[in-house]
Amino acid sequence: MKSKFIPFNDFWINCVSTITYSVLLSSKQVDKSIVYNNNYVYDIVTDNMESSNTFNSIVVQMKHEEMNARIFTNGSIIEWTDEYSLINTLISNLDLGKVVTPGVDLYYCIDENMYRNKFHKERLALLNGYDKEKEIFYVFEMGKSGYSEHIVPYHELTLAASKYTRDSFISDIGDNLDEFMYQYSDILQNANEIIASMNLAINQLDLIWNIDALNEFELNYFGNIVQTYIFSMQNRQKANRLLFQNVFANDVKSEEKFVLLEKEYENMKNLIIRDVFYNKKIKEKIFQHKERLKRLLLEEKYIWESKLS
Repeated sequence: MKSKFIPFNDFWINCVSTITYSVLLSSKQVDKSIVYNNNYVYDIVTDNMESSNTFNSIVVQMKHEEMNARIFTNGSIIEWTDEYSLINTLISNLDLGKVVTPGVDLYYCIDENMYRNKFHKERLALLNGYDKEKEIFYVFEMGKSGYSEHIVPYHELTLAASKYTRDSFISDIGDNLDEFMYQYSDILQNANEIIASMNLAINQLDLIWNIDALNEFELNYFGNIVQTYIFSMQNRQKANRLLFQNVFANDVKSEEKFVLLEKEYENMKNLIIRDVFYNKKIKEKIFQHKERLKRLLLEEKYIWESKLS
């Protein structure tokens, strides 16, 4: 049994937004500016490791509450007592045409993901079907070829779900999806909020990537997590370029700037990977990376300010 979902691959910000866009665009034809929208801010979050050490990171936070409330209706938490009850619950809800999003610890499933058998990373996954004879689920997740369908044996998914520490969900797809609107005024309001979040992040730059106390294992964890966050920021620039192509068709200069920002974030991600995993100089180089981050945030800030002037 296979569901009708098509993995969204225009860009990747995080698991929740990618699930949202996959379900929406698989269900209705909508203006792409809806998914390219700039309803995001930058935020500083604390990452906890298995040790007592922590570090702070900058992340892109999408604001999808209103959109998700319309797309995902009649939601409920997945309740289960053992492996067999979970499998039966997932299958029965897939048969009913529900959106089934179990939480998983990527340490235990999806061979192509960077966390498999290395570090614990929790995410929501989107199920796209199952095969009872082969005892497998079809799962949408990130891999080497982007956000795509992966084959996961029953026992791997249930193990990964059993290690997930938050709630998993099932829901229906809402009927009121035809009238999604995204106004020019929304873009400007979002731009103001983006700028405010950038100002806060820049003022708190000293709090970001505080890695002096981390040991080698923890630095490897830092490298995996931060490259994911920077990949998200890189993709946000791609989404911004696509938004400008759809809404500001004549603003070629800003589109070109977003292309450059996307490349700059990719370069920064690769340099951090090099300094963490290869030359082991991340502690010595972290100040340089933070200065580069500050410059990229300011460059994006200037683009949004130009739309408000």
